[in-house]
Amino acid sequence: MNEELKETDPKQYEIVGWMSITAAILLFPSIVLGMVLEVSRKPGVVVFLLPYVLLFGTSMGLSLYVLYRFKRLLNDRYQFHDVDNIVTAILILGGVMGVVGIGIKIAGTFLKINVDDPIKLLPMALMAVGILGLIGLPLAILSIIFAVRLLRLKDSLFGLLKPYAYLTIVASALFATFLLAFLGFFLDAACSVLLGLIFLRSARGVPHPEFV
Repeated sequence: MNEELKETDPKQYEIVGWMSITAAILLFPSIVLGMVLEVSRKPGVVVFLLPYVLLFGTSMGLSLYVLYRFKRLLNDRYQFHDVDNIVTAILILGGVMGVVGIGIKIAGTFLKINVDDPIKLLPMALMAVGILGLIGLPLAILSIIFAVRLLRLKDSLFGLLKPYAYLTIVASALFATFLLAFLGFFLDAACSVLLGLIFLRSARGVPHPEFV
């Protein structure tokens, strides 16, 4: 009983909402640091590794936790269970993707510093792309399925259901192409902001517009 009250406490929703927005904010500096680590071959670039890992890891962790809480929100407030299994799969794959991605970034940074001939890095780069693709493509497909199923919800989530679902579909499609994944990160940040607003409005009980 106490656990149920805790999950539906408006203050809890507000905290989760700000966590989602924080995840979106942290994503931008992590993208910049990731680009610096990607293009630089100077030994001094390693000083950016720890900030990158902290920012990207925190953003990823917050995003996954918020998605879990979103599933609970759908269950508790709307008795909506159509995306339960999909969310669980996304959480697992998303966690694996985050850990693997950080590991590849760290390994790639040190390899570029210590290997003089960039051609020698090509096989390892292709292997890294293959690993990320094996995880990222199913994750992108699951995210699209999640968004499509989410549209079955009878409530408009304060007018934010369709914008959130459609942005998720587009962002996931960009991630699936791999080459356009960079753009997907920006849309993913927008999705996090929308999800944060859903939680904040759920906490405050703002009525949703009927025309959406």
